[in-house]
Amino acid sequence: MKWDGARAVAYRDGDSVRLTGRHDTDYTARFPEVAEALAKVASPLVLDGEIVVMRDGVPSFTALQTRIHRTRPASVRAAATSTPALFVAFDVLHDARPLLAEPYRRRRTILENLDLDHPRLRVPPAWTSVPDAYGWTKEYRLEGVIAKRSDSPYRPGARSRDWVKIKHLKTADVVIGGDARFEAGLAWARVWAKEHGGSLACPARASIGSYPIGTWLSELRAAAQVPVDQPGALASERRAALEEIDPWWCPAWPITWQRAYATARQWWLESDGRVDWAQLPADVVFEGEQLGRWVRAQRADWPGLEASQRDLLAAIGIEEDQELVAAKAAAEAKLKAPRADRFQQGLAALAAFVEREGHAKVPRPHKEPLEIVVTGPGGEESVEVVSVGLGAFLNNTKARRAKLSPGQLAQLAEHGVEWA
Repeated sequence: MKWDGARAVAYRDGDSVRLTGRHDTDYTARFPEVAEALAKVASPLVLDGEIVVMRDGVPSFTALQTRIHRTRPASVRAAATSTPALFVAFDVLHDARPLLAEPYRRRRTILENLDLDHPRLRVPPAWTSVPDAYGWTKEYRLEGVIAKRSDSPYRPGARSRDWVKIKHLKTADVVIGGDARFEAGLAWARVWAKEHGGSLACPARASIGSYPIGTWLSELRAAAQVPVDQPGALASERRAALEEIDPWWCPAWPITWQRAYATARQWWLESDGRVDWAQLPADVVFEGEQLGRWVRAQRADWPGLEASQRDLLAAIGIEEDQELVAAKAAAEAKLKAPRADRFQQGLAALAAFVEREGHAKVPRPHKEPLEIVVTGPGGEESVEVVSVGLGAFLNNTKARRAKLSPGQLAQLAEHGVEWA
């Protein structure tokens, strides 16, 4: 069953106990009450499960969030007393011998026979009937059910067809108007933020539970740009409701920047703040974002960022790199080339934007990171990341479209530019 907790693997070997989460984050010191309970279990043993915090008898993801990012020993101990967690073990991977190849029914039998008698440890019930499991989890207000094939092995790090998630969803046939439509969208916005580190910087085509959350937020961001005394402006109470979920839901800069920042912040949090951004390889990808290239671009584009953007970056340890700033300035000086070259650079930036976002509606202030090859004084070549003012490029190109060649218009139309 789905417990609305944090996935974790518990290792018990000799006198040692270790709890690790996704991306190998070490949770041992953050949940000492769970580690102490596991220390009383016979070893060797490896368990797969979830770290869960209960509130009013049901799992609370919000309560878990108050625990999972604490690292200071005094704060951790206080929270372990006031908001204790428990480890829900739903699979066993090692018990004196490796069990990964054993069928699930065998692993389940071994799990049920383990001596996990402790208030901070739990083995959840299991059923052979999905309707029975679904009914029980609904009665106890759990998130849903995990259905596994009884003959399936354990496949580390892999999503397989041997198991499926079935969530409890509330549905109704309704006619939505004004405030009701906004409240429905707000409810889904809370769900999205909860699953994405508190950020509402979702793509325009994003959906959750079949609700078009990306379109809904895009419409509200457009309304937020309308002066308050003009028709179509976003009501102040609606703006406040969204800011309560994510203060940066509608930033002054492109939402693509905010989405990349939210990803970088998630990486930083899951690494306990121990990230050497200067040494992050350019090819690092995290949660679908080209994180390494994005971080390098911010450190190079520091003087061109808004003050609030620099504050956000500094809060997670990303700082200006003066060498990158100088290299970027030199590279951009080379961009002041013939108009035909600038057109091709703009076209390359547009292609990258369309591939990522799925449309060519580029905000006027948007700058797109673009890799270019720079030749040094000695003839050596290196790849630099520069920011192309894509929104300005499209505006300027549209203004002079009468002077574009048929081939240039065709290239723009190929990437979805409507006026071309």
